[in-house]
Amino acid sequence: MPSPAPAHFYEWNGSALTAINNPPNASSTPSFVGHLLGLPNGQIMYTDFTTDVEFYTPVGTFNTAWQPTITSVASTLTAGSTNNSISGTQFNGLSQANAYGDDYQDATNYPLVRITNNATSHVFYCKTHNHSTMGIATGSTIVSTKFDVPSGIETGTSLLVVIANGIPSAAVAVAITSSSSGFSLSANPTSVTVAQGASGTSTITSTTTGGFHTPVVLSASGQPSGVTVTFNPTSITGAGTSTMKMAVGASVVPATYTITVTGKAGSTTHTTTVSLTVTGTTGSFTLAATPKKVTVARGGRGTAKITATPSGGFNSTIALSASGQPAGVTVAFVPSSIVGGSGTAAMGIKVSSTATTGTFTITIKGTGGGVTKTTTITLTIT
Repeated sequence: MPSPAPAHFYEWNGSALTAINNPPNASSTPSFVGHLLGLPNGQIMYTDFTTDVEFYTPVGTFNTAWQPTITSVASTLTAGSTNNSISGTQFNGLSQANAYGDDYQDATNYPLVRITNNATSHVFYCKTHNHSTMGIATGSTIVSTKFDVPSGIETGTSLLVVIANGIPSAAVAVAITSSSSGFSLSANPTSVTVAQGASGTSTITSTTTGGFHTPVVLSASGQPSGVTVTFNPTSITGAGTSTMKMAVGASVVPATYTITVTGKAGSTTHTTTVSLTVTGTTGSFTLAATPKKVTVARGGRGTAKITATPSGGFNSTIALSASGQPAGVTVAFVPSSIVGGSGTAAMGIKVSSTATTGTFTITIKGTGGGVTKTTTITLTIT
């Protein structure tokens, strides 16, 4: 049976009931017409079917073990965006918190997302939906929900918390941007000419709108083998610049290449391009092999010396390779390249015990500075 008037109010601390001040209508209010609702700020709202609405502020604070925790949420959120994901623990609190039989249901075992603007201290609540669970006391199990950011929210740096049963999580820093916010990339200069073995630079600029402040991570594609592209810094936060360095190897074929610079911030991607023209060095070189004829028994080894002689100021690195050797014959150069266009390399010839006997022509090719030269040796296998 419902209790008749008057109603009395108590606070439970886990082990004892302590009487507290009654609201004005308590003397004439039966307990069953009173309704309690736990609010996101930890207060209790009380109504009794009259125009009187009371708010109770409890003394003390919550146990930190009862708090939700946030493990994953985007660092930048857009005003008016929907279906933003957030994950963590204890998003549904430790109980349903409020109920009165089948007359009044106002459970709070679901997460609320609250965002407070750092500059104004104004508070905004986000609509939450698609909770991964409605179960309470989920402990260390990771749960999740979706939330929609109000279109009228203030932009700028803010603090986000998840609230369950009126208990907030620890705050996470986020940046709120307007729906029209974003960034664009540009390069200056857009065309760079670099000689083989040298390097060139271009300045990559990120221009932002609408308070966009997400780090833009830079990457490059389209450069040929032998060209190394780096960025300093590797990302741009807000409006700013990064120096793009293109290091061109000595063996890169002279030509014009289009390098695409990509900036990625979250799910947003923009690009710009830099035209890289690689020019060859002047001069040339010759290759010579000594001796020109090498005889090796099956299962044995032989050697030859490869000499590069430059002319006309040639100073590029020459990469060496061999072709024409039969099956069972392995050719290696030490070093594998002749640096500066002048010098020698030892050519090692290893003949397996099963190699076919006979006489073969091996071609040695040297490539560098856009120039390719060859020489040959005659290998006799006995």
